Amino acid sequence: LFNTGTNLISLDLTKNCYLPKKQKKYGTSGVRWQVPWGKHTPATWRLKHRAESKWARSVNITSIFPIVTIKDPYHWMGSMCRKNYEAIWPHTQKNCPNLIKEHDNTINEVQVKYSKTDPSKIVKHES
Repeated sequence: LFNTGTNLISLDLTKNCYLPKKQKKYGTSGVRWQVPWGKHTPATWRLKHRAESKWARSVNITSIFPIVTIKDPYHWMGSMCRKNYEAIWPHTQKNCPNLIKEHDNTINEVQVKYSKTDPSKIVKHES
């Protein structure tokens, strides 16, 4: 998910994990900043999707150790109001997160675009 601390985890891993063979080959710590199926994609896509990079297409995705971050829903929604990335739902800064429609108390739908070019990768969620 967006806004759950993935950049912080990536930075921590890069600074604290040392993979000598990868460092020699790539000139970095060897820790990748995302898993091959994509940084923000649903876990269910793990063996079914590849991120758009040469590395993601070439790596054995069954030999990856993914790390998951969790953020409490209240503070996560505040983060989503400040920076929603590819999540789209009807709201304004004044009434964010606006998960319930005021006029009829129904749930607002949230669309998440996991691909800018493939419309089949737009997932709709109830908020």
